[in-house]
Parts: sequence; C-alpha cells; structure tokens
Amino acid sequence: VARMYDPLGWVAPATLEGKKLRQALERNHPKADWDFLLPADETKEWHNLAKSYTILQQFELPRTFAIENETHRCYHVFCDASEIAIGAVMYSISYENNRYKINIVTAKSKINPLPKQPKSKKKTARDLQILPSGDVEMIETKQVPLQINRMELNAALLGARLVETIKLRLEKDPIIHFWSDSQVALQWIYKGPYTGAEFVDTRIKKILKTTQARQWQHCPGICLLYTSDAADEE
Repeated sequence: VARMYDPLGWVAPATLEGKKLRQALERNHPKADWDFLLPADETKEWHNLAKSYTILQQFELPRTFAIENETHRCYHVFCDASEIAIGAVMYSISYENNRYKINIVTAKSKINPLPKQPKSKKKTARDLQILPSGDVEMIETKQVPLQINRMELNAALLGARLVETIKLRLEKDPIIHFWSDSQVALQWIYKGPYTGAEFVDTRIKKILKTTQARQWQHCPGICLLYTSDAADEE
C-alpha cells in the first residue's frame, strides 16, 4: 500500500482496502515478526486483495477536466466517515451552454486509529464479578471507539485540508462547495468553535481557517460517492 504512487488519491478506494487489511493484521497479531505466517483465512484475503490491484493497470482518467470555451466552473467536495475510516473527494463541474463535464480532481482516505486500551489501574471491588459458582473473575473493560459524529468532523477537516493542498493549482477565487451527510457536524461548523468540547472546537477552528461556514451544506448519505462512500461502506 505504501509503495503505490497515487499523489492525487484517484485510486483511494482501492488503497483503503489495503489499509484496512494491514490494520486488522496489526490488531490481530500485535507481536508478530516480519516473517510471521498468516492464518489461512487472512492469507486468502491478502491474495484476493493483491489480485484485485492488477485491475488498476486498466484504470484511466483524462488529464484535463475543462471543457473548451467553458462559461462556468465550480468544485464540490464530499466528506464522509465510518467507524473504520474517513474519506473526502473533490469533483470539478465545467459548464458550456447546455453541456457540462464532471471529473474527479483529488481524493484522500484515512484509516481511523484503533481504540486506545484503557490505562491500567489498581483492581477494585467494582472490577470483580462473582459467578453463580462462587468464583470471582475480572470484568473486562471494553474499548470505546470514537463517536461517529466526531469521525464525521474529522472527515470534514480532511476535506478542508484536501482543498488547501490543491487550491494554489486552481484558478483565482474558485467556487467550492463542501458536502457532508452529518447534520451534527454541520451544526458544529455553523456555530463555530464554541461548543466547549476541546476535540470539537480544535477541529472547527482548523476547518474555518481555510473555509467559510456558508460553504458547507447537507447531502443525504445515499448521494455520497467514490472515496467518501467507500469510507462509509462499513
């Protein structure tokens, strides 16, 4: 996955599958050496993934996303998230009279970090459970994943950063619209960094540093396409 040269993220949905598999292997075998032999089911999954990557050799995209004598052009950035990954994709739409052309400009996906293990603490009576047999066992503390609304906010920040990296390559004062299917994340952006939650406010500040709240709009989840939807498949 790391060796795949894709600076604009055009094959991000494919590389995302590789990132998911790598994270699963690291989670299932945290102490494995580099020459560790995978179980049969994981080996089969890896071979299927490697075989699917050969299809990318037939993948083609036009070098230009403009129409000759175009009269108008705008950009749309879609952001989405799941418990496993976040993604953002940017499209351009060029108009010329009754014609229009839609092209992907750039995209990016990121795997969400694994939930942190709870810090070890001194065992207390609350950590113990008495079984019907009279035996006593420890109660396992479950890992709590990051809330989905915060993941959606991370996806929005990814979309804002995606535009920031390419904005200098666009025309002067481009028209850019941002889309998310999370109404909670959008309300956070509209209200500004005043929620009182450090995690949320920090990301809103970064989003509003490069975008304006009026650029953000709601889009039903079924409308999100390409990388953003690939991140939400799970």
